[in-house]
Formats: sequence, structure tokens, C-alpha cells
Amino acid sequence: MIKVLNSFIFVIFLAGCSQNPNSSQQQKGKEEIKPNDTLAALFNNYYDQRMRLFPLEATANGDNRFNDLMPVDFTDSYRQKLHNFFSNYNDSIAAFNREILNENDQISYDIFKYEMSMSLEGLTFHDNYAPANQ
Repeated sequence: MIKVLNSFIFVIFLAGCSQNPNSSQQQKGKEEIKPNDTLAALFNNYYDQRMRLFPLEATANGDNRFNDLMPVDFTDSYRQKLHNFFSNYNDSIAAFNREILNENDQISYDIFKYEMSMSLEGLTFHDNYAPANQ
């Protein structure tokens, strides 16, 4: 009885692991769109500039290039710098036509666009005015 049950589970496992024969035909029918190198360069530049603005995040990510920096993140000038940073990248991503990107780049585009809008919206709340404890 146990051997029959194990064989049944093994057959179900193999059936689940097999590739759908229609998926390869569907991929052949779709036109392959190459990744957008300009978009990838934009994301790389964003990451490098973001790490300069958030050096503690860079250190947490294992990037030690900015260990000598410590921003004064409660000042209005720093928040203005963040606003300019996020606005510039929000404008840069808007220059891309989402419809001509491949599926992976479309997902990256959507996430990046969302991050920029949420970051800009977050700067409208003046949480830097909250008093600090000793």
C-alpha cells in the first residue's frame, strides 16, 4: 500500500515538473523583444546616486564607497536635494514608452515609476519637523 502511494506521489511530482508543451509554442509565436540597455543604464545610475544620498543604506547593501558620508536628513536643504533627485528620475522614466519594452522591463518600469511617485509624495509630509529625543 505504501509503495503504491509513493508511486502515485512520484507520478504527480513528475507531472507537475514537466513543461507545458503549449508554452514553447506560445513563446515561438511571440516576437522576442530585447532588454532596453538605456533603461538598464538609467537604473544603474539611479542606484549609484541613491547610495550617495543614503549612505547607511549603501553600507547595509555592502557598498562601502560612501562610509565617509553622513547626511543631515532632517534639514530642508537635504529634503530639497531628495525632491530634485526623485523629480529628475521621475521625468527620466517618463521619457520611455512602456509599450515597446519587454515584459521584464515593463515590470521594472512600473516598480520604478511607483517608487518615484511614492518618494515624491512622502516628501510632502514634513516628518523632519518631529522633535527628537535625547
